[in-house]
Amino acid sequence: MESRKLELLKQMAAGIAAQFGSKCEVVIHEVSPNRMDQSIVHIENGHVSGRRVGDGASNVVMVLPVSCWSSWRIRSVSRRIICAT
Repeated sequence: MESRKLELLKQMAAGIAAQFGSKCEVVIHEVSPNRMDQSIVHIENGHVSGRRVGDGASNVVMVLPVSCWSSWRIRSVSRRIICAT
């Protein structure tokens, strides 16, 4: 993932976490079939679940159809947020 785009997503994640408080975990995944065991590239309030950067996707992401993965493009930031765990 390009660092500029990741930085934008990190800022958005921080804003969402700030809006909803310390019990709201916000996770950014880099989703690809061969990277699911290390898909978390950023996390806000990771203490909620104990997950951290480098951890794998949760079951919520794993059960999504592959067609959803292919539609997750950085040019469509809203899809990343909607599909986030």
